[in-house]
Amino acid sequence: MLFIVKRLLLSFVTLALVSLLTFAAFAILPGDPARVMLGQDASADQVAALRTQLGLDRPLPLRYLSWLGGFFGGDAGTSIKYDLPVNDMLADYIPVTLALAVLSLVLVVLIALPTALLAARFSGSWIDRLVSALATVGISTPGFFLGVLFVWLFGLTLRFFIAGRYVAWESDPTGFFAYLFWPALAIAIPCAGMAAKYLRDSITQQLESDYIRTAYSRGSSRGRALRVHALKNALVPALTMMGMIVADIFAGSIVIESVFSVPGIGRLLVSSITSRDFPMTQTLVMYIAVVVIVANTLVDVAIKALDSRVRLS
Repeated sequence: MLFIVKRLLLSFVTLALVSLLTFAAFAILPGDPARVMLGQDASADQVAALRTQLGLDRPLPLRYLSWLGGFFGGDAGTSIKYDLPVNDMLADYIPVTLALAVLSLVLVVLIALPTALLAARFSGSWIDRLVSALATVGISTPGFFLGVLFVWLFGLTLRFFIAGRYVAWESDPTGFFAYLFWPALAIAIPCAGMAAKYLRDSITQQLESDYIRTAYSRGSSRGRALRVHALKNALVPALTMMGMIVADIFAGSIVIESVFSVPGIGRLLVSSITSRDFPMTQTLVMYIAVVVIVANTLVDVAIKALDSRVRLS
């Protein structure tokens, strides 16, 4: 219990630092949100009046505290570009990105776990070398390139899906996941390659341990020793990568959503940055940070559950 309390406190401190850096970064960027909203033809008095209305004329510490309180209080402000409440817009965009992220994570596990087990089972063979080579190719290939390749090959050439024609959940749940499969696969392949190599090395190291040799002496085959004994212990160091993979998934979705015309927060973030929509951009960055920090916290708790010897340090 003490471990969980300390980990939660660390998460809150990390989130506070992220919020401070996020606000400071956008506060010093060039560009006046009031001028963006009114256009270049607006007078100085009109811009000054709107700055007062938006609270942009207040000191930075007060603006930061007001924004942070609004974020956690459910009022993240109004979008400068769309002139709509930020939270109302995110209610439509966040579920799409979360569905894409969860599907990507499932694909990472479905690809990485079997391939890592196969490579470790036949360590040193041509199968192991083939899996290693494919994993290296996957790691080295940028997700946005895979996205463009999938659109051209599976969308425009083979017609497995209609490129750019996003299917909403409300109209067709099956079509929704069928369309998200391709961007999720483009995001998952580099992450799966990294996870497969790391997990394979971890399993191979466990197979060389004394307790595995004891299992062999009791009649266990290599496959049984791998599945029953080595895999659980190998998952402990491998799980530390899951937090990084979640961060990579959200980072990859920022570009992939634009490639596949998926209306998620990644695509909205790009649009908000280019239009200097600071309230929307700050809130999106904070939401992504919250998801990544929560994922890392859950990973640490899972590691602690698997191995009670783990300490927060």
